[in-house]
Amino acid sequence: DAPTAITGVIGGSYSDVSIQVANLLRLFQIPQISYASTSAKLSDKSRYDYFARTVPPDFFQAKAMAEILRFFNWTYVSTVASEGDYGETGIEAFELEARARNICVATSEKVGRAMSRAAFEGVVRALLQKPSARVAVLFTRSEDARELLAATQRLNASFTWVASDGWGALESVVA
Repeated sequence: DAPTAITGVIGGSYSDVSIQVANLLRLFQIPQISYASTSAKLSDKSRYDYFARTVPPDFFQAKAMAEILRFFNWTYVSTVASEGDYGETGIEAFELEARARNICVATSEKVGRAMSRAAFEGVVRALLQKPSARVAVLFTRSEDARELLAATQRLNASFTWVASDGWGALESVVA
């Protein structure tokens, strides 16, 4: 029996994973379709010519988030991004859209998988250092959002959260 050829790959769900997989699959000219990777980097067809997705890239939701802030006249905000391509490029796209709408970013923080509870509390404390920025914009993975919200609760703090799709539909984040 001859081995069956791989005709395509479905996944990954995280942009960081899809980027790595796409780089490997490109060598073998194997197509990849992602159902959840939203990084704008993956739109570069000169680098990711065998990659396709079923969801729009992050710059569309970054624009929508900035428009929501403008609608509510929230013009002084903080941002939190997950380390890695999804969070960092997403928040960059948001900041570009925010500047175009005269929205000022008071402080920008990063969170990551290896952070301790105390480190997440440190991020919340950094957000609290800008008391006029009561709105926090998140481009985070679900696990990071969960830890950030838990740290906020432990510190008895409160923000208005505007978040990306990285956790918006997951009940496990707020349950």
